[in-house]
Amino acid sequence: MLSPDPVDEKAAWLAALSARAGESRVYWSDQDAVLATEGGDDWLCAKERWRARHALHQQLLSLEVLADNL
Repeated sequence: MLSPDPVDEKAAWLAALSARAGESRVYWSDQDAVLATEGGDDWLCAKERWRARHALHQQLLSLEVLADNL
C-alpha cells in the first residue's frame, strides 16, 4: 500500500518478509545473530533448522563478524 506518510524502516522490512512464503527470523544486530547461532534462539537451534543455522553462520563469516579459525 502506498502512503504519503513516512514508514518505519524496520516495519517495512518485517512487512516484506511476512509477504514471503516460509518462516523467517530477523536479528537486528551482529551480537544478536551470533548469540542466536550459539544457542540463544531455540527456533534457530532446533535440529530441523540446521540449514538455517549454517546459512546464518556462513553470513556472519562472510561479513567478518566471526573469525574463520578452522
